[in-house]
Amino acid sequence: MRSGVWHIGTITGIPVKVHISFVLVFLIFAFPNIGLDEFWRLFLWDSLFVLLLFSCVLLHEFGHALTARRYGVGTREIVLLPIGGLAMLEHLPEKPVQELVIALAGPAVNFVIALVLSAYFLFYPVDQLIAYANRFGPAPIFAHPLLIIPVLMLTNLMLGVFNLIPAFPMDGGRVLRALLAIRVGRVNATRIATGLGQLFAAGFVALAFYTSSVLVGIIGLFIFFAARRELKVVRTTDFLKSTSFSQIAHLPPLIVLYEEQTVSDAAEAMLQGQDWPILVQDGQGSPAGVIEPVQLQPEMVQSNPEAPVRSLMNTQFAVLYESVSLQAAIDSGARLLLVLHKSDHSPICVLNRASLTRLIAESSNA
Repeated sequence: MRSGVWHIGTITGIPVKVHISFVLVFLIFAFPNIGLDEFWRLFLWDSLFVLLLFSCVLLHEFGHALTARRYGVGTREIVLLPIGGLAMLEHLPEKPVQELVIALAGPAVNFVIALVLSAYFLFYPVDQLIAYANRFGPAPIFAHPLLIIPVLMLTNLMLGVFNLIPAFPMDGGRVLRALLAIRVGRVNATRIATGLGQLFAAGFVALAFYTSSVLVGIIGLFIFFAARRELKVVRTTDFLKSTSFSQIAHLPPLIVLYEEQTVSDAAEAMLQGQDWPILVQDGQGSPAGVIEPVQLQPEMVQSNPEAPVRSLMNTQFAVLYESVSLQAAIDSGARLLLVLHKSDHSPICVLNRASLTRLIAESSNA
């Protein structure tokens, strides 16, 4: 278990995890039966229904994940929570129509499950099930084992319909965003869909106060914060894809040393440069390596201050031009990046992963 999440297996190459709070579902189902003579029998039937229900939720998420895979979009993991599941896609599909199909795949799975389960009524007609249930009087629904499949069928229908509500982060919100994105672009479409999602969440919270339902309130809060987070993620992604180094007003200062200079020179330059990486050049003025802040800890400098900087520099770095987008810099996977002018190939700045993250944060908030 890591960070409150259990890894329970890997299916078709996708890790499946369960959040520790999932145990709350069993407690919620068990609570109304406390004090009843048949508590443990009811608890076992309740637990069976919970497992069947969340198996359907898992299939719903695999509907998204496997459809996304058809469009070249991987899934990092699927996580089951008390309020449902999350398929963590590696990135949004490039085309709105692809997102539309991916979003519809989840509810489609629930409708297919409901259709398959409806065959149950060929063996147990509705009037026979009602007569069966009446023999138990007002007992909890899962005191009637024969009713679990019909209830599971109805629950899948409800899940399919609920997920089609056009408010983010429900699948219907993603469908709405995909349709709007064709006309107004993904960022504006996300703003509209998440705004509806937050209004819907507010309604859920109000309903929670009215009905004194903690679960409804939790669902409302989850929808609200998930919608807000999605808008932030989409805005950031758009910024990274549309912004090149040449468009950033304040790039890190270019700090240059030569191979023959000393470690103490590097430490002084690092302080003046506010802890940005240092470019080291050879005698001909060509890039030779990079020194990172972590390599100039006080104890390292004090131990051998007159050592040449070439003894510290990292010679493995990627070269990018100023016209490259920030997203391309991230996707390069390089630990060290040297950004050059495209015209004369002169250096502009040097970055490591930490300083790239810092640059993005400062630029996106500017």
